[in-house]
Amino acid sequence: MPDHCRIFLEWDKPLPQLAVQRLFAYAGNDIITDFSRFRIVVPTAEAGRLLRESLAEHCPAGLVGLEVLMPDMLLQPETATPASAAEVLAAWNKTLADIPAQKVIPLLGPKFPEMQQDPATGLAAGALLQNCRKELAADGISVQQAAQIFRQTGMHEQAERFEILAQLENDFLRFCPQDPVHIQLKAVPDPADTRTIIVLHCPDLRGAAAKYLRSWAGKVEYWIHAPEELADMFDASGRALPCWRKREFPVNTSEQLRITVHAEDQVALLDSIRQNTARKIRAVGVLDPALAGAWQDYLRRSPAEEAQVFFPAMRPLHSRPWTKLFCALLELRNASPSREAVAAILQHGFRANREVLADLDRLQKKNVAQNLANLQKTAGSGKLNDALGQLALWQKQLKNSANGVLSECWNILKSIGESPDCPPTNRRESTAELAALESLISAAEHAGGKSADLICALFHQLCGTVQLRPVASGEETLDAVGFLELPWYGDELVILAGFTENVLSGNRFSDPFLPEQAKKLLGVQTAEQSSAADAFRFAAMQNTAQLRFLVCRYGMRQDALKPPAILMRCPAKDLPQRIQDLFGERFVLPQQPENKRKLEPMKPIRKEPAQRRISVTDFSQYLRCPFTYYLQRVLGAENADGKAIELDNAQAGTLLHDVIAGCENAIKRGADKTEIFQTAEKQWAVFRHRFGEPPPGLLDLQFSIMKDNLRYFAEKQAAWYDQGWRLVRSEHDPETTTVPPCTWAEFYHKVFPESPREEWRENIEFKGRFDRLDAREIDGMRELCVIDYKTGAAKTPAEKHLCNAAGLTEDEKDFRAVPELNKYWADLQLPLYILMIRHLMPEEKADRIRAAYFNLPTAYASTGVYEFAELNEDLLRSAMGCADRVVRRIYGPRPVFWPPRKYDGLFEPYGPLTEDDFDANEFFLPPENAEEDMI
Repeated sequence: MPDHCRIFLEWDKPLPQLAVQRLFAYAGNDIITDFSRFRIVVPTAEAGRLLRESLAEHCPAGLVGLEVLMPDMLLQPETATPASAAEVLAAWNKTLADIPAQKVIPLLGPKFPEMQQDPATGLAAGALLQNCRKELAADGISVQQAAQIFRQTGMHEQAERFEILAQLENDFLRFCPQDPVHIQLKAVPDPADTRTIIVLHCPDLRGAAAKYLRSWAGKVEYWIHAPEELADMFDASGRALPCWRKREFPVNTSEQLRITVHAEDQVALLDSIRQNTARKIRAVGVLDPALAGAWQDYLRRSPAEEAQVFFPAMRPLHSRPWTKLFCALLELRNASPSREAVAAILQHGFRANREVLADLDRLQKKNVAQNLANLQKTAGSGKLNDALGQLALWQKQLKNSANGVLSECWNILKSIGESPDCPPTNRRESTAELAALESLISAAEHAGGKSADLICALFHQLCGTVQLRPVASGEETLDAVGFLELPWYGDELVILAGFTENVLSGNRFSDPFLPEQAKKLLGVQTAEQSSAADAFRFAAMQNTAQLRFLVCRYGMRQDALKPPAILMRCPAKDLPQRIQDLFGERFVLPQQPENKRKLEPMKPIRKEPAQRRISVTDFSQYLRCPFTYYLQRVLGAENADGKAIELDNAQAGTLLHDVIAGCENAIKRGADKTEIFQTAEKQWAVFRHRFGEPPPGLLDLQFSIMKDNLRYFAEKQAAWYDQGWRLVRSEHDPETTTVPPCTWAEFYHKVFPESPREEWRENIEFKGRFDRLDAREIDGMRELCVIDYKTGAAKTPAEKHLCNAAGLTEDEKDFRAVPELNKYWADLQLPLYILMIRHLMPEEKADRIRAAYFNLPTAYASTGVYEFAELNEDLLRSAMGCADRVVRRIYGPRPVFWPPRKYDGLFEPYGPLTEDDFDANEFFLPPENAEEDMI
């Protein structure tokens, strides 16, 4: 019987100290320490590196036989040589290109046949299928086994999809016999190997590794960094159980939490902590990869005796400067490369200054087609003209390349690097990046054969997955999921910077073919288990270190960041104060003066500020509750109510939209209600698989309701067609239903050309997209009807768009009033759709434009098209005036997000945040002089 046991290492010391101490006790005290009787499994590569360093530090005479590996390395036989990632993807592309398209529609969707021969589509689909197989193999399950389990438990649609995948897998393995997933699934322990395996702190050990260890003939020890009284919170393999997700953490926010408005301000905050703390700072962990570069630039100048700084261990190759420049150069293959690519080449290849880039912006805005020859003709003389001329020459080189398009692009990149105008770079980091890039080019060209399109598609697909280990002097590295690996000690500070929910949840792998319910059924690791492992790591570190958390409101690209949910794990009575601490201003470091050091994002520098945005759907949310709009759109806050047990209106609506969009061809050709419903049923079978079988009770009820919705939709749609209405644009082709890019100022002044221009409107981007546009001819006149699908309760457009004065402030009554109807605006969607089509889509000529809902309610008898009959020119102007006031209240000089509507359910979790607790104006308005960075 195998000898397996769990060993609890307590929390009296940090894990590195405990592990080293115990390992030396095992190995003995010989002059040269021999570890050949052990195999040590660690959670990450960085944990292994830190362990080796600690052992070497405590064994100056030397050590032998040390084998440190990660769990997945247990499953890789030394004799196997698996195919490369490029070869795997190329084999999948060949498999999918040769398969009858109709055969895989249940697996890859109804649009796959249209794009089957496109290499980018084949590679993307192949990557999804391979990732699904990897996800299963990580827990020791084959595709065939998954299909059998789904079939046995009644999940027939999911079973059908995996049976198709199993057939595809057989074809794929003919093209790729050394598939790494296939090799991994066949891995079994060597019965003659009786070494002791020590699994060191792997709270999220995957199932395949756990099964492998259970069949190990020798001894297996699972070392758990926790006191033995918590044994019930771990399984037999030392994995953290879901109960960890409910554990409360007694964080002292007054002592431990500090918040900055912007990410780059954390550098200044670190300085402040260093100067004002009496304790020595042992280590700084920078968890957010986006911050790593900024921290490195600053901290390289720090004295050598300062605390070690640990950065994210791996960086995406596509985020590195030379790779970004290479991808931009590769776009020159297109007749009209994108605006971003041209700007990137000018900035990083020619060191173009702000004035040249601003000239390029103006030039590109005037030219619809970004043809290099046309751009150069209108550029005039000067640096921009010369640069565009060089781009045209490179474009010609790439089109006429005889030795492979990637190799030719690599030669161009080398010529830039050898030029005296090449931008200054960190040579050591660039060496590693360029080596990885050259290797990727060679792999793509080898696997892609003679097809230039396949080679380029392979490169782009692989580039998004390759991770690069940074090379730096005097610095350490850290996996974002392995923040426990910092070498902390109880009497010294450890600072976790960039500590946000975005980072902690960013490593969750969600497979589109394996929803959470399916993963639970198969016994595959779920997001719930990963969250439990994170909670355990946090608990272990919190109990053995003096932690400080640096949280920021906005990232390097001014995107709103969420505070880590783990800091909200506190008793219910403390939650209101914890919410206020995380979202309020109490612990926020004042912003730095305007002359502070700026950290430019990795994108072309432009003179104009980044555009802010407003969409048609924003207005109803703001009018419903300005405070909720602030929480969701400005702070990025979300309700933390666990998993939803049913679809909300938006989710149900999206699902019905997807199904109805698949009926477009039947609608266009005037199919009768029976054919429309049969088409909808087929679409329904394709989309329902997302939720597994059998779905939870409430979801099952909703699904049966939706199916009946489709039957009534088919009948009403056929009647609508009989009235002469023909579908001309729909969300099936989003480009035709999306308003062309414009600013709020452009849209507003098309409606009110007589109004004076005000600067605040100019840099706000307006976005809008409608569900559907129908047209008909009556008595020689063309009528249009813009339609929005609505699920849930059946309301007429007037009932949805207009409300009474209950709960409105006097100011709101003023700008929301519709005097002729004695009502107030509650939504502006349909009026703005009419104005969008009239003023921003001039190609849709019409003598009259109507607006309507196509209601798909649970009260089936109310299914049908409901026109907004009350709309006239006065109401359209009134709606636009109200919309302008809303935009001003969001983006104007003094934004307004208070007071909340007490009847809005989304406000309930934040109920303790009232004017009685603090000055609402100080909390809900952006910091002084920071309006432009607010969203």
